[in-house]
Amino acid sequence: MLTITSLRIRDRSQETVLEVSNQLDDHRFTFQLSHSIVSQLSQHVAQMQEEADVPTVEEDGLAENESVEADQDTLYPIGRFSLWLTFTKKVEHLTPEQLQKWESDGLPSHATLDATVFTREILLGRFLDTQIPAPLAPLMDETFNEFVQLYTDLKGNLRLLLNKEPQTKPKIQIDAVHNETKATTVISGKAFTRHAFIKTGRLLLVHRESGDQVPIPIDWLY
Repeated sequence: MLTITSLRIRDRSQETVLEVSNQLDDHRFTFQLSHSIVSQLSQHVAQMQEEADVPTVEEDGLAENESVEADQDTLYPIGRFSLWLTFTKKVEHLTPEQLQKWESDGLPSHATLDATVFTREILLGRFLDTQIPAPLAPLMDETFNEFVQLYTDLKGNLRLLLNKEPQTKPKIQIDAVHNETKATTVISGKAFTRHAFIKTGRLLLVHRESGDQVPIPIDWLY
């Protein structure tokens, strides 16, 4: 049986910035991220930018709508961090076939093996079901000037974004248009917003020539 040991927060260069211990003792896990991580991540990004003399806010392989831009109207550092789950497994619980395969093909990525323990790190996310029942409030520092936002990226992995809101490109899907009565038309569908939550919304009927708008309220079902 494997044991979840910790959660590692890494910057875009894969350097471990913080490590949070698992509050449980087996294959289950619970991690508590406190508000103190905001200043720690901010100091790390500021130091990295000072040393490299370039903004450290881009990450390879991200879609355009997930890029973090440096030219923001803020005095505070901006950065993105990935979350890595670390787990261990005793060698005695590994099968001979598995050990033989690793000996011939090499260990999996982000894995180590010694005489007694197999250790590996995997990105936190890509679950079959990720439930976020309510909009997540960002973690704020003591001065309420800097913040860290938790969100899911395009691949379903959880990430942290420092001092910037994740960019979102909602997608609208129309499922049905029908006449409920002779006097009413019902339009129903879905809005895919990924990590963002809809607070309010309305439908606008826009005249194609004059541009006049007629607002219509919308019933939302999350």
